[in-house]
Amino acid sequence: MKILFEEIEGRLDPKWLLAEVRSEETVSYYSVEGPFERLLPEDLHDAKMMTVSMGDLLVPPETKNIFGIPAARIAADSPEMDLHELDYFILLVDDIQELLHLQPNYFRTS
Repeated sequence: MKILFEEIEGRLDPKWLLAEVRSEETVSYYSVEGPFERLLPEDLHDAKMMTVSMGDLLVPPETKNIFGIPAARIAADSPEMDLHELDYFILLVDDIQELLHLQPNYFRTS
């Protein structure tokens, strides 16, 4: 799991979460447990990504810090994209924090 940071007023703020695409799975589940690899925008110049909105995410019942991405459904909704060619799903950190009820500073690094 990777976190893309933006520098705002001299401070690095976590903005985007990058989850590796697992195109062979109908639903890919991801555990949001650190440590997280910190990235800056210039680290991703060759990466192929697809944005996933909060409304597309799944939370399995009785789990903690786990979310799912229904890759097959997302692929069907975006036929112009081939999941096998993508590197990452990209999601807003704020969406994951809200969805999983995480503390606002959960993704911060020291």
